Amino acid sequence: MSVRIRVYKDAEALWRGAARLFAEISLQCIREQGSCSLALSGGKTPRWLYGLLARLPYLRSIPWERVRVFWGDERFVPHSHEASNFRMAWETLLSKVPVLESNLFPVPTDAAGAEAAARAYEATLRSVFALRDPVPPSLDLLLLGLGADGHTASLFPGGPECDERMWWCVASRAPEETPASQRVTLTLPVINRARNVLFLVSGREKEAVLRKILSPDRSGAPQYPAQRVAPAGELWWLTDIPV
Repeated sequence: MSVRIRVYKDAEALWRGAARLFAEISLQCIREQGSCSLALSGGKTPRWLYGLLARLPYLRSIPWERVRVFWGDERFVPHSHEASNFRMAWETLLSKVPVLESNLFPVPTDAAGAEAAARAYEATLRSVFALRDPVPPSLDLLLLGLGADGHTASLFPGGPECDERMWWCVASRAPEETPASQRVTLTLPVINRARNVLFLVSGREKEAVLRKILSPDRSGAPQYPAQRVAPAGELWWLTDIPV
């Protein structure tokens, strides 16, 4: 794993830098293998990035028809729900770029329950990547955010999903005060097989946890789920927080 940290002067510079890096990585993957497998994140953090990617120059410079889109996690609500990660990505990015509908692989939140949705999504991953063995797929580009509590995707501190080693996708639960607390998330075995992981971190409320995660003293067991992200390829921390 190679860890790279880029600190930007403000949020606007962060989103522009993230958009450039997103384009560089996706274009390199498409040049080398003909396609790019991408897992989007939800929440407030990536909204501005998606808006930039939906406009020039990225609207035309990225061959969107060669991008396969997955989700790192999802709230267990209908795709039309205001809390849906799919809805946010669709409204800000996917409805505005020429991505193929057949290349969109959202979490099936119309399943009987979050656990059933997780099993169905794992089956989707196995089918799309034509995998029969227990080794997870290697996503080309995975976007992640960071919560003030150190969570990422829908892997929450103290949750059993953080220790999952067999399943690629599981049901999880956010703190009860969080809207749409029932979730479906990719697990660390999948996240840590990614070729490129981009953490997008903005907001002073995340400063304390980010400093702890990036501290050079990393002795002892990881305290936060985000500390357990160690991809096979490149790990990028992109932030507007001085560290």
